[in-house]
Amino acid sequence: MIVIKHRSTGQVLREIDAETLVGYSFENCQLEGANFAGANLAGADFRCANLRGADFQNARLEKTGFQAAVLAGCDFTNANLIGADLTDTVANGAVFKKANLSSAVCRYAKFNDCDFEKAKMPGIDLSMVELRSNLAEAILTKADLRGADLTNANLASADLSNANLMDAKLVDTNLNGTRMEGAIGSMGRKFTTPKAVPKKAASKKPWWQFWG
Repeated sequence: MIVIKHRSTGQVLREIDAETLVGYSFENCQLEGANFAGANLAGADFRCANLRGADFQNARLEKTGFQAAVLAGCDFTNANLIGADLTDTVANGAVFKKANLSSAVCRYAKFNDCDFEKAKMPGIDLSMVELRSNLAEAILTKADLRGADLTNANLASADLSNANLMDAKLVDTNLNGTRMEGAIGSMGRKFTTPKAVPKKAASKKPWWQFWG
């Protein structure tokens, strides 16, 4: 028997007659504020579930499905979300610090006011996503950001090498120290690293020439 409790009050939210939550279906469940910290939920199904404010710190969520789920205010710090599906989720105010979202699919999701500081997101699909969030030092190599709204986002020192930002909104986006080598910009042009201009060798003059 597995008992799922509220992260703050300890109230029992659900009792599950199973030995593991791997691959378990929570579709359409009401689990607001649930405590899943450190749990192994790989391959679980949370489609359309209400998980507002739930705790997923250090949880295993590889290939877990969160399609159309409510994830507002959830804490995914250090969680493993490799290959997870967050398509069309509402996760405003959620925390993903140092989480691993490699190859995750997040199309059409709402990630406003989230914290993705130092998150690992290579190959992630963030196309058409609302992403007005903190992504400082995040790894977004080869990320799909086509049509994403990054208005006022913080991408300071993030790595967007070879990412695709075609049609992305970059109004007032902080790109201080951001790596953009090989990335496709919002206008469809590839960013290139300026080549250093070689210094001209000083011309040698005859020892007796002091002018000209």
